[in-house]
Amino acid sequence: MSAQQSETLFEPYAEIKVEITDVTDASHFHVRVLDKSNVHKKIDDAMAKFDSESAEELERPIKKGTLCAALNASDKSWYRARVIGTVAKGLIEVYFIDYGNHETVRPEMDLRKLPAHLLAYEP
Repeated sequence: MSAQQSETLFEPYAEIKVEITDVTDASHFHVRVLDKSNVHKKIDDAMAKFDSESAEELERPIKKGTLCAALNASDKSWYRARVIGTVAKGLIEVYFIDYGNHETVRPEMDLRKLPAHLLAYEP
């Protein structure tokens, strides 16, 4: 796609339904578009069935940009995430791609490989 062209996801002035999932401030927030495909529900349902005990650990070294499953400390649930980078020895920052929030996790305890069917959904 050239710089002159742009891809429009929605028609101008179209009404769309969204779910706000994270707010940092008035100019930085994350929303999920609610549509007929129910893709977010499919992802949420699949992650609810995610078994961290049988899931493989991530390959070392863990690289920035890696898509994985990460444990959210606040609700003890697993979500799809992208590795942002190392913040300290033994700690990695992740971005929860379906919800927009960030968290610092311990890779040996809180990160696992995502099954292929969960990698198939666009981040």
